[in-house]
Amino acid sequence: MVVKQSKNKEWAWKWLDFMESEVYQEANLKAGKYTGRKGMDPTFFQKYFPNSDVFIGELLTAGKKLVSSKYSEIREAIQDTIERVYQGMSNEDSIKQLKVKLTQILAN
Repeated sequence: MVVKQSKNKEWAWKWLDFMESEVYQEANLKAGKYTGRKGMDPTFFQKYFPNSDVFIGELLTAGKKLVSSKYSEIREAIQDTIERVYQGMSNEDSIKQLKVKLTQILAN
């Protein structure tokens, strides 16, 4: 996804296309990095990870990763929400506070 505030949308799309390419994925696998790309051919993955059967299930159910310039703030807000529950706050109250915090983060 390229955000509308992107200064150079054409190059942003080219970068995303590259990151989805087999060249990039193969380079990551050769470097020993796991990739969660759903569309990857499992045999391509198995070439670099002989015991990849452990990861194939996760590859097939991979979720989306949040990409935002405010990722660290969002992650911290979510972590604070979880900590509040461990400290005794109800799930509902903690989620209400998270909603307020996320609204503030995304408004700026």
